[in-house]
Amino acid sequence: MKRFIRQFGKGRLQGLLADREFIGEAWLAWLKSEQVDFHIRIKKDAKVPNSRGEPVQAKRLFRSLKAGGALVLLAAKTMTGVDVYLSGLRLADGGLLIVASSKACPDAIETYGERWQIEIDQPCCLHKSVF
Repeated sequence: MKRFIRQFGKGRLQGLLADREFIGEAWLAWLKSEQVDFHIRIKKDAKVPNSRGEPVQAKRLFRSLKAGGALVLLAAKTMTGVDVYLSGLRLADGGLLIVASSKACPDAIETYGERWQIEIDQPCCLHKSVF
């Protein structure tokens, strides 16, 4: 990321889309400090505070979702020491897709879905069944 910014400048960077492997306190803190917008899928067992401030697995915040249902949490949650905004989508197979974003974003799931272009080597047309 630093090399990209040095080469092309931060103005050419629209944001970062990444999968669950690209998570961690130092990384998220750096992205926030550099004001790099991001949408990163997180593991469902990532620890975040619930409404009472108690640490719970992120999946608990989205447990009421039915297949195809989505929820955007309006308040930031602290994850690995960094404030992020969470969005969740219940997949058709019952799985859960949770995205952590640098800013409140009503279309975080759809934006994250754009990273599937690299997985399927064709333009992304986001449908909930893709996940």
